Amino acid sequence: MDVNSIAALGTSISQQTLSDQVSVRVARKALDAQQQQGDAAVQMLDAAAKLARELNKAAPGHLDVTA
Repeated sequence: MDVNSIAALGTSISQQTLSDQVSVRVARKALDAQQQQGDAAVQMLDAAAKLARELNKAAPGHLDVTA
């Protein structure tokens, strides 16, 4: 191998390493966003369940569907 080939190989490896690091960071960001959305969905379901329990205590077996 000549000097130019070694330099080109080193540059290629460096670029691939950077590309891999960027890919990992993007994947982490996506995972964090999914986690936040999942947490929000769980909170919403918990709030709906709490509301349903409170409404059932106030008027058991009755559902007011008039607007």
